[in-house]
Amino acid sequence: MRKKIQAVYYFFFSASLFVLLLVLVLYVFPSDSVEQTKKSGGDLQKTEIEAQYKESVKHIFPDLENMNDTNSLDNVKLQDIKSDLLDLKVTKEYKELHVSMIMAIDGYINFLDTGDKSQAENSRKIVMKIKSGNSWLNN
Repeated sequence: MRKKIQAVYYFFFSASLFVLLLVLVLYVFPSDSVEQTKKSGGDLQKTEIEAQYKESVKHIFPDLENMNDTNSLDNVKLQDIKSDLLDLKVTKEYKELHVSMIMAIDGYINFLDTGDKSQAENSRKIVMKIKSGNSWLNN
């Protein structure tokens, strides 16, 4: 019985060592075609992510803007908008915009929870700044 356990142990140890070695070799010596694909595909992927992000935000932002303009805040709707935003992939160029929208939403949610009007006013200012600084949102 003890020999069977040792045999199983050595088998799994050998197999694990082989897999680890294989991964290490592939990591240290990647093929040239993989490297070229990564380099050339990076710009294309970034462009696609930016386009998808802008398109999604164009559909999401009007809801936030409408609540801002009409002063008709809805906690559930704000949570939905926040969730939709958090599901998006964001490139470096749009991180500040993205964080600003989340901050505005959190401020409105805090206002609804606590009644602190300064939270709502700060959020209102953030939304107006986002609108004025990103003309593509108005198209």
